[in-house]
Amino acid sequence: MPQARRKTPFSGKAKKQQLQAKKQNKTLIMNTSSGTNTYDVVSVNYQPNRSRGRGDANRYALKFYRETDEELSMKKEEALKSLNPVPEKEMEIDPTDFFPKEISFPKRPPWDFSMTPAQLDAQEQRYFREYIQALQSTPHWKEMSYFELNLETWRQLWRVLEMCDILLLIVDVRYAGMMFPPSLYEYIVKEEKKNMILVLNK
Repeated sequence: MPQARRKTPFSGKAKKQQLQAKKQNKTLIMNTSSGTNTYDVVSVNYQPNRSRGRGDANRYALKFYRETDEELSMKKEEALKSLNPVPEKEMEIDPTDFFPKEISFPKRPPWDFSMTPAQLDAQEQRYFREYIQALQSTPHWKEMSYFELNLETWRQLWRVLEMCDILLLIVDVRYAGMMFPPSLYEYIVKEEKKNMILVLNK
């Protein structure tokens, strides 16, 4: 009969480091000209890091701004309100209502093969930090839906955009106007001169 795998000893020091990492993972600190603002961040799919040298298990964990209790309470009250039918014309939407023209997605800063991995990482970290700070200063910051705060997620998008010849974008046909960012289309088609296929999925 096969033996059950023995549990790996987990020292008090390792447990303390795990709790510190978890606490740090849930807090986003943004430095602005007016001082330092701290925002709570919720991390999706967070895993206790026990990889033992096999890489960071939470490198690609999704991170989003955590809403305050007051914001959640207001949204719950709004959700309890009755729905009133409106004319079909009023159901049409303007994409700029959801994607303001002055806000674009983070684009990879210019780079070349002469840069070392450390230089490239520092440049992208600095760019993304400044991007978030600029976004935070706009009146849209508190009105935005979930916005990815993990740079590694955006790096995956950057690499896909660089390597692909044709980009396939799948959106929910029921909310197509709210799931098709014009800035992404403009960047791919007009700046990168690549083709895009829009797939309407139900």
